[in-house]
Amino acid sequence: MKYILVLVAIVLSTFDAAAQRQDMRDVFKHMPDSVLGYLSENNRLDMIDFIDSKMQAKVENGLGGTSRLDTITTDYLRLTLTPASTVEMRLLPCAPGNGGADSTLVCLVATYGDSIRESVVSYYTTRWKAVDGLPDPLQSDKVNNCLSTDSLVSDGFPAVSASVCKEAELSPSSNSMTIKMTIPVFLTDRKIEVKPLDKSITLNWDGTSFK
Repeated sequence: MKYILVLVAIVLSTFDAAAQRQDMRDVFKHMPDSVLGYLSENNRLDMIDFIDSKMQAKVENGLGGTSRLDTITTDYLRLTLTPASTVEMRLLPCAPGNGGADSTLVCLVATYGDSIRESVVSYYTTRWKAVDGLPDPLQSDKVNNCLSTDSLVSDGFPAVSASVCKEAELSPSSNSMTIKMTIPVFLTDRKIEVKPLDKSITLNWDGTSFK
């Protein structure tokens, strides 16, 4: 009986270790279709096959357009979903019990727009259960300090932080995120002039949040 219990413990620990060793290919393959609504499982598998074969990883998506897998490594991925939307993902080490996540967290950054771009940051477990309650890096203290009234006015911008568009980019090589900010200014002839702030902010992941 003791031998059987030891054997069961070894098997379970092996499964657990395998789960913790998941890389981005595994996570991307098993992503539910609901996360990226018009990119099916077959699309994702084809993309990985293409990029592993050193081919351009383009597929026809569910909207009839083209999506492309630009980069995939063991812990980072970048997709061009449409000409006006991109997705980045990064596997991050996670402190135990942080938002209900396991030891690894999936950070997903979806960015939309052309000349004016805005991002949305979300988190998942590697089994694609949404992790709620983590701080939004786009609302971090560093970002808000940059958008303070004094900071904007000194740079020649109107002091209206609500009009600032924030674009987040994950690093392909480190657990960091860079946030760029632009202020759309509506002109009288119905055109929009995009004014970039001359500051970019880099936040580093510390196991619980980007700071």
